[in-house]
Amino acid sequence: CSPRFLFDRLDLFTERLRKVREIMDICIRYRILHRIQIGGMEVYANKIDVSFESVSNTLYDPLAYRISTFDRDFYNFQKQVTIIERELEQFVIKYVEEIPSAVQRILTLRRFEKLNLVCLKLPNRYIDVSDMLLAEIESIKDKYNEERAKPPIDRNVPPSVGRIMWSRALHKK
Repeated sequence: CSPRFLFDRLDLFTERLRKVREIMDICIRYRILHRIQIGGMEVYANKIDVSFESVSNTLYDPLAYRISTFDRDFYNFQKQVTIIERELEQFVIKYVEEIPSAVQRILTLRRFEKLNLVCLKLPNRYIDVSDMLLAEIESIKDKYNEERAKPPIDRNVPPSVGRIMWSRALHKK
């Protein structure tokens, strides 16, 4: 038995094991989609399950490194997962954009952050929220500058108390 023959076979087998492990890692990583309580996420969880079942329900032995059909199935599985990740990212973008308040967006992004999925690209979403917060702060600043000389005061409220209430409301915003 030549060492080259033996180690080439060993390299092929370890490569096959790496691919099988990668499939299992992907399935474990996306298993959390079943447990999250955000409407619409179950669709993506089911898509991942279907793509995993297409690889796992084959008639051949995935550890038989001489069979090349596994490589083709592995490539198709990776391609399907990539498509699902893009769809999932677009879902998160649309889901977050529908939320009108910046504070609520941050809380929603924190929920998505618990998933630990890199494909969601959450730092980009946080940048969008920071731009939204900046716009809100600018609008509050403009409102303060316009109304500070004569703030709107409720009826039957003394002027000093009304000014304090108005400033506290702006501060709370």
